[in-house]
Amino acid sequence: MPERIAVIGLGYVGLPTALLFAGAGVDVLGVDINPELVAALEAGQCPVEEPGLPELLKEVLASGRFRVTQRLESRDVYIITVPTPLDRETGGADLSAVRKAAEAVAEVARPGQMVILESTVPPGTLNRLVRPIIESRVPGLDYVFSPERVLPGRILIELPGNPRLIGADSPRAAERARALYATFVRGEIRITDPTTAELVKLMENTYRDVNIALANEFAMVAERVGVNVWEAIELANLHPRVNIHRPGPGVGGHCIAVDPWFVVERAPMVTALIRQARTTNDRMPVVVAERVEELTLGRGLGTGAGAGAGALKVGLLGLAYKGNSDDSRESPAYVLARILRSRGFDVAAYDPLVRRGALPNATLEETARGAHVLVLVTDHDRFREIDPVALRQLVARPVLLDTRNHLDHARWRAAGFEVHVLGDGKGRRAGIFGEGAGPAGELAGAAPGADRTRG
Repeated sequence: MPERIAVIGLGYVGLPTALLFAGAGVDVLGVDINPELVAALEAGQCPVEEPGLPELLKEVLASGRFRVTQRLESRDVYIITVPTPLDRETGGADLSAVRKAAEAVAEVARPGQMVILESTVPPGTLNRLVRPIIESRVPGLDYVFSPERVLPGRILIELPGNPRLIGADSPRAAERARALYATFVRGEIRITDPTTAELVKLMENTYRDVNIALANEFAMVAERVGVNVWEAIELANLHPRVNIHRPGPGVGGHCIAVDPWFVVERAPMVTALIRQARTTNDRMPVVVAERVEELTLGRGLGTGAGAGAGALKVGLLGLAYKGNSDDSRESPAYVLARILRSRGFDVAAYDPLVRRGALPNATLEETARGAHVLVLVTDHDRFREIDPVALRQLVARPVLLDTRNHLDHARWRAAGFEVHVLGDGKGRRAGIFGEGAGPAGELAGAAPGADRTRG
């Protein structure tokens, strides 16, 4: 008889996981402490903007294999997929939701059942935190750590298709978890121990963060030596053993912007490179803000920071941290908006996918109207459909700063826009940012203190 499972935490990963299990014929109880979320799901309303997810939700609700509740019930398997945000005070993982989930399991669990932790956590969390909480009340359960590996916008493709890692301390728990995930996972399923699996999840996202930091540093170098970094990266990646990522306005999301700190938390004395990569990527919204200042204050539109309050306007295109996703968690767009406002700019933002977030989401027309600079922050495909001719009639100055090298620049220039691209040193060297700005001064022997992207 198939095992009956409970998925605790119905967010960006928990909900798709629960629905895929239910779609594969498993009896699934979805559990979340948010009453509004539970009510919406019961009504067939999908809160996550993900292709195919609303249809799957309606299908499994109709089948009776998926039920939603705020109160956990006893099940054969408990899958914990609750958030693990960064604790801004300690710089480590906030495991309060994991602790509460483990305590809830301890209240209803019975010997012989299984607990699977999917939440991203510092290495050792399953054995140091989750297991002791439950075992202190109910001994004899199996424990597994099994992280997801998904890309927003492709979750229903990648959850079944990507390799699945199972970290278990016993062969019985490993095979039991393997059989459970095999109900919908088509990718290879590999077995290891829990702590290794926890570290592997963090390593995957830390690798990407460090690589993006390298790309961002290359972008800054390219601007100083008069090179287009996008062309340079494309050429460098022709090497069969080189894979440089893409630069941008910063790193967001719950994974890449957060997970590296969980590694630093466990080994702070030997993770200097990881820490520096985080610092580099967190610095990028400042770099973009400085570009905006060069395109406004540097053009004589203001007399200094704050002088343009209520007059100089920046229109941000994109609030999501990643293109073609509605996920705006830890998005650099919000950091950029705060920095620009602190420097005296009026800021409006438009994102066609983000329904709610930390910044009001205006319409495209409201965002463009009266703007002195438009800044492409998120590489949504929909932004390529924007008519720059129509926006030319709305903006105060036709200036575009593309931080993702995403738009058709020839089309925007044909519409009368002055186009700038983050990492395009050829443009900066040609004096596009104003006489004396950019690498021209540095190449002439400017002092190190003139480097405005540092410090």
